[in-house]
Amino acid sequence: MRFITTILLIFVAVGASGKGTYGGFVQDASTGKPVTEAKWEIMKNDSTVLGTRSVDNKGYCKFSIDDGAYILRISAPGFETVTGTLNVKDGDINDKMIIELKRATQSASVSTDSHKGNTLKGIIVSADGQPIEFASVRLLAADSTFVGGSATDGEGRFEISNNQTGNCRVIVSAMGFVPKTVDMDIARGVIDAGTITLVPEARTLGEVTVKGQSMTRVDGYLQIIPEKLQVKHAATGYQLLRNVMLPGLVVNPFNGSVTLFGQNVSLYINGEPAEYRMVQNLRPKDVEKIEYHDAPVGRYAGDFAAINFITRQQTTGGYVTLDAQQSLCGYLDGIYNGFGKINKGNTNYYVFGGYRMHNGAAVQMEKNEEFNLLSRSIERTFNSIGGRNRNYGEYGQLTVKNSGEAHQVSFTAGLTGAHSVATSSGRTVYSEPISLTQLTNSRTANTALSPRMSFYGNFNVRENNVLVTSFNASYTHSKYNYRYRADEDGVFSDTKDKTYNLSAQVMYRMGLKHNNSLLFSLKDNFRVASTDYIGTYGSWQHMWNSDMLLLAEYTHRLSQQLRFTLRSGLSMINTGLHNYDHENYISPVVYTQLTYNPTRSQQLNFRFEIKNSSPSLSDRTEAEQPIDMIMSRRGNPSLKDVKHYNLNLTYSTQIRRVNLALHLTGTYQDNALTTAYLPETDKLVLTTYNGDYKSVNFTPMVTWKVSDNFSLQTGGSLCHFDYDNKLEKQPFNFATGMVSLMYYWRNLSFNLRCNSTSRYFVSNYQRTFDPASVEFSMAWMHRNWRIDGWFDTYERANVRKWIDVSAYKMSQRMHGRFAAMVKVTYSFDFGKKVNRERMEADTSIDSSILK
Repeated sequence: MRFITTILLIFVAVGASGKGTYGGFVQDASTGKPVTEAKWEIMKNDSTVLGTRSVDNKGYCKFSIDDGAYILRISAPGFETVTGTLNVKDGDINDKMIIELKRATQSASVSTDSHKGNTLKGIIVSADGQPIEFASVRLLAADSTFVGGSATDGEGRFEISNNQTGNCRVIVSAMGFVPKTVDMDIARGVIDAGTITLVPEARTLGEVTVKGQSMTRVDGYLQIIPEKLQVKHAATGYQLLRNVMLPGLVVNPFNGSVTLFGQNVSLYINGEPAEYRMVQNLRPKDVEKIEYHDAPVGRYAGDFAAINFITRQQTTGGYVTLDAQQSLCGYLDGIYNGFGKINKGNTNYYVFGGYRMHNGAAVQMEKNEEFNLLSRSIERTFNSIGGRNRNYGEYGQLTVKNSGEAHQVSFTAGLTGAHSVATSSGRTVYSEPISLTQLTNSRTANTALSPRMSFYGNFNVRENNVLVTSFNASYTHSKYNYRYRADEDGVFSDTKDKTYNLSAQVMYRMGLKHNNSLLFSLKDNFRVASTDYIGTYGSWQHMWNSDMLLLAEYTHRLSQQLRFTLRSGLSMINTGLHNYDHENYISPVVYTQLTYNPTRSQQLNFRFEIKNSSPSLSDRTEAEQPIDMIMSRRGNPSLKDVKHYNLNLTYSTQIRRVNLALHLTGTYQDNALTTAYLPETDKLVLTTYNGDYKSVNFTPMVTWKVSDNFSLQTGGSLCHFDYDNKLEKQPFNFATGMVSLMYYWRNLSFNLRCNSTSRYFVSNYQRTFDPASVEFSMAWMHRNWRIDGWFDTYERANVRKWIDVSAYKMSQRMHGRFAAMVKVTYSFDFGKKVNRERMEADTSIDSSILK
């Protein structure tokens, strides 16, 4: 512990460099175009010039400077000179400023676009009532489209000529002040926004300390502008999310999971739903901002939480990226990807493919079991003595996107293949009712091929009205082969499956007055599966399922701080199974949400939800599959739909560099899916029963940005579970905790996550004990190259699992390999530099086989 503390102190000490970095873009206040002849002068307080910097062809300039107070002067031929003061502190980084210069003959910030019929005007002042000169004022439409902008004059006044009407947003920013957003209803003519007051971010001896704010709450969601160090030390979208450390959010870049208080978070790129590999290969340097919807409404209706990456759009050029990931633990395990993107006008073309392979020893296992069958009781012990897991897969995909002022559409077609073989051998010893030792072995093989296609469209039908459509189709042909032998006896299964999936959604959102909104949504998921079981238990199954959801949502602002959302509709589920009557279920869906923001940095959110879900087709089959000589798994055609009742209460606040999030949730599921262990004369059957499920969970999370180079996150969870399927009723309590540390140093980044011991309880009545584990990663980057290395002690740990029900008792211990990986990435651009919104195929493969 003392050694770790010393290392952390060294990291903090090295990070205290005593320098600040400043920079920004110099623009013409009237046109917004770069002023390429501008110069920056840094002077002492006695006006002694320390240095001069010229801007590049984009009007950009950046410099680093030691601690202290300075005068900054920005000038250009034909423009008025801007002068300000800087109070530099250790590690300050503010290199994204926008400085607008007025022409020497120009009246301050009055737009010259005479054809625009509306005028928005107002005054920007500081907290003490003094006018703020050179403040940037931007007018955005309800969909965040830029309408117009201006800079304030010496009296803090601004005017923006425009042709926009309806709900709009005014964003005001100035050097040394906290940005402010004002929602307005714009009408024809001259609109007076009145006096807008900005709050200074920090002051020292009357001088403004220039410090950018990267996280602000805007209209019900959190807007994040990633900081330079956060972007520099991230290679994927998941790593960028981890680096920004959003309140309550837990990101695991090793497996791509993003959760908020244990619930999955939906991810989007430019408003379009994004699969795992799309985010995994998203270039952080091309993310303009991140929208974090922790109380989602509108197009994100139905999500527990949503994150939308907004990327920069380009019209020419392209780039290619190659990456290779390889295990360092003495066995074959690698993932290799290639990607290319071409931009042509408003159309983007994505072509990519990849290959993965794994060939390693199976996990070592010791298992003790006790069966209470109708005819007798059996005790046995299994010890693995060998085994191997091999899997290979490949994918390819083509995506075409087209964007315009009033639309965004994309089409994707892809093909995924997979093949896996898992073998296991061991010694099984029976102690009851007779003493018997058998050599057992099993072999499981899966082969699948899946083509898929999808369409997504976002259309601005009229002002503040948006139509969103999506369509997905896939076909999967898979084969499953299972063999189990105990000496000369054995069971087997050869199964072929064909599964068709079709899903479509239409959503229409209308923006109303006073920033209220109304949304209608119709969604249908249709699935058909034909499965042929040949083997110990033979059968033919044909099943189909349609899950339709009709919703209407209304969001009303009761005040600037209070927002209310009501979502209601009908869930219609139709299920058909060969030799069984069709079943139809119609259930109400209700969702209500109340969000209160007492200040810009605080939010209290209350949610209540009633919904239902349908069991999978593999659970509803009447087929039976062998596990070994004593156990088998059987479907249950009589399963009912599950009804969910969820209650959530969340509080979050930001205090300087510390974010605190508290979450309390209660859940009840009627007809919850649980595993039932049914004893028969000579075997035990595992099937699925409807039951009851209850849970209460309290989760506190704290993130602390100690410095620009060092951040930490810690939190935990207290949980209570209760499963009851009328055969077994078992409660379970557990607590868990974690701490995550991040440190940046030059071109290196370090990430350390420590997980406490934890216990879990799932629907098959299995309890799991995970020992404490450590995840560590380190990355180095230089120009177009990046090398990542990481290890995880979890796979090496002794994981214990056990089941204790009346018909079956089991205790199991598993020992895995130490897991360590290295990944090398190289990319190069051609033509004009473009945004690197790296996407990859959805390589998941569907199947309806009971396993």
